[in-house]
Amino acid sequence: MKVLAILAFLVIFHSVSAANYTQLSGYPEPLFSSSSIQAQQNLTTYEFRIYNPENIPTTAFRLWLNSSFDWFNPADLTYMLAPDGVVGNSPYWDLPPLLPNESTEVSFSVRGAVGMPQSISVTAVPIDNWSGNCQLQQFNVSGTDLSLVADFLNETNRSQNLTGYYESGALLLAYLQDYGTFAVFSINGTAAVPVDDQAAVTALVSSYASEAAQPSAANLSLPYYALLQTQSLKYGPEHACYVLTGMDTDPCVNRSTCLYACFSVPVCSDLGSNGWSFIDTIQAYNASVYNVNQLLDTALASSYALSTAPSYATAQTTLDEMTALNRAETSVIFQPLIASYGFCAPPEYGMPLQTGATRELLDYLDANCAQGQAGRITNESLHAAVLLAPPPGNMAGNVSAAVQPANASNPTVTAQSPANATTTQDLANATSAQPNATGTPAPNDVVLIIAAIVLLVCGFLLGRIAARHMR
Repeated sequence: MKVLAILAFLVIFHSVSAANYTQLSGYPEPLFSSSSIQAQQNLTTYEFRIYNPENIPTTAFRLWLNSSFDWFNPADLTYMLAPDGVVGNSPYWDLPPLLPNESTEVSFSVRGAVGMPQSISVTAVPIDNWSGNCQLQQFNVSGTDLSLVADFLNETNRSQNLTGYYESGALLLAYLQDYGTFAVFSINGTAAVPVDDQAAVTALVSSYASEAAQPSAANLSLPYYALLQTQSLKYGPEHACYVLTGMDTDPCVNRSTCLYACFSVPVCSDLGSNGWSFIDTIQAYNASVYNVNQLLDTALASSYALSTAPSYATAQTTLDEMTALNRAETSVIFQPLIASYGFCAPPEYGMPLQTGATRELLDYLDANCAQGQAGRITNESLHAAVLLAPPPGNMAGNVSAAVQPANASNPTVTAQSPANATTTQDLANATSAQPNATGTPAPNDVVLIIAAIVLLVCGFLLGRIAARHMR
């Protein structure tokens, strides 16, 4: 009888339907939380899940727990993810932004049977961590070489408002402020010219990105470890649910197979005999679990590669795959089989560890963000080189006719954003809409003149032929 009472208690506090989530206080955007408790012999574990049900991402936020319980001493608690600090009697965690339909979790365990989770308050406040802005580093460049670039821009009547970012050998990487674009110039000692050689530009930008990388203490082994824990923790509740629904021995891929599996277990057949709704719920649960398993395998492979050979690209891939995995796990948590029917226990994914791993990935990507911008800087520079070069035969003084500087943004604060589309268009206008400076007809004008002469000759001949017939 005592065991039944504990199980009923667990089901009540593990309910995770949307209606049981409450909006967090202190946070300006919609962010919801729920609490649950697991009671074992002489050990009580509290879990607090935070969920973003909106279609926009949140900012990063600091999550606080507070309670007046006598036993609530943060120093005596055991955590899956240790708090980032404690103020008074309140532990807090700095958590990364939650994308739409993502969730996160903090938890702690205490020895003994203690109070209800509803007596522990959960609050959140926004913080500036992991904003996604890339602060591109500026290296010292030769003032003389930068003056040569300014001279080139002046000769073509373009704005000389530029910033030098990096120099190696005879190549200089500069940011043209009024046009919102990077460009690479070759310096020969007396003059500067734009570089449009892809290999040379790519090599220079790669060298810049490598030197611009900041030291990072990020633990890139943690994502793989966290996902291994997920793989281990999820098996127990998942297998128990498959036993209850008959899916441990029989497949469930459509209504008929799911019905057969369910009717092999008395407790399942009692609900399944009431109609297709419960059978459809079992099928949906199975599909969502399968999706999690596929995404987990993919993320495990990427995180292992990251732990053995760290790189920006692999870190970004691992983060993207862990984000997809989190959304899939959140979907399982909200499956009606769990959230509505309460037929199966909630899954256990070790989300606090996954959250810790996500923070390590974000720290690493922030420190190495120049590598993430290398492709954009290279493409901008190659495009700018073509547009900056005056057309052969054009007088430099005529190039300014269509130049209209764009409202450029500072690359050190918006480097994550796509390149300003108006930039290349303005530069394109500067080199494609110029009058012919030599005074000779342009190629299109010559074609029109020849066509007019041909038409005149044809008209004359046709007139002669018509006159002869009339005679």
